[in-house]
Formats: sequence, C-alpha cells, structure tokens
Amino acid sequence: ARQLLEHGHHLSLDSFGEEGHATLNIASNLAGCYVLEGRYSDGQELHKKILDARVQKFGRQHPVSAASMVNLAGCMRAQSNPEGAYQLYSEAYRIRTNVLGAAHPLTLTVRNFLAVCLEALGRSTEAEPIYLEVLKGREDAIGPEHPDTLQTVNDLGCCYAFHLDVPEKAELLFRRSASGRKL
Repeated sequence: ARQLLEHGHHLSLDSFGEEGHATLNIASNLAGCYVLEGRYSDGQELHKKILDARVQKFGRQHPVSAASMVNLAGCMRAQSNPEGAYQLYSEAYRIRTNVLGAAHPLTLTVRNFLAVCLEALGRSTEAEPIYLEVLKGREDAIGPEHPDTLQTVNDLGCCYAFHLDVPEKAELLFRRSASGRKL
C-alpha cells in the first residue's frame, strides 16, 4: 500500500503542486501508512507539513486544519508523547465544538482521544467523566451498538480495570464491548 501511496503522492505533486487538495489528502494517507509501519518520525514530519499547509490555506480554525491536528496528535500519541498529543487534541476539540457542535460524532471522537491521553498522563480520575460524557453522546448520536460507541465502552472499561481499580464496572463494560450491544 505504501508504494502505491508514494507513487500517487508523486503524481499528485506533479499535477496539483505541494499544497493541492488531492496532494494533501494522499500525503495524509501516506503519513498514516508510515505510522502503521512504525516509521513515526516520517509520519510525524509529513503530518506536520500537511497541518502547516492546511493552516496556511484554510486558517487554523477550519475543520480541515482540525482534522490534520487530530492526525498529528495520533502520531504523537503512538510515539508515547501524550502531553503533546493532548495539546493538539484540545485545540482540535475546541475547533470542532465551535464549528460542528459538541454532539457531533467527529467532536466526540476527539473528546474520547482526550480521555485516552489523560489516562496516559496518569490523570484517570479526569478521564472517567469524559468517557462517560462521550459514551452518552455517542449512544445518542450514533447508537449503542455502533463500533465507535463500543470503542468508548472498551476504553472506559480499561480505565476502570487498569487505573481506577473498579473491576466489577470494568467487567460489565468489557462484556458489553465484546457482545456489541447495550447490557
């Protein structure tokens, strides 16, 4: 896949230039591929270039710029940099809340990432209420059986099991996550 993306990226650079919409989209996919391959520095460098280009083109408060922040933050989180990821996720969350609203599924996704980062920073008691808010929001917006809702169920279960020492709540959440439905 990476070779195809690299080839497509070169073609897009030739056709649309470095800051063309198609070029940036292909570059984003390529950066994600680098991260999946464990080439974090390559992925982060490319995500940073994409973010800079989108901020230049659309402004920092644009949803496309926020999407690039989320991608870069994900790369940082994968590199065990939860503080840096938290900062970017926070900014993307503010943008998405202002533009899309707090209940929008994309906003809820960033909110869930914020809770994951808080856990990684040892701030699990702050993460728990965020997970609960995201879970309620996702159940209302996309339903209790949607994969994103079940991801939050699983994340909250991990928070209870590994950080807050509430095994009975964790077990219920893990059962729900595994069964794919609300208990």
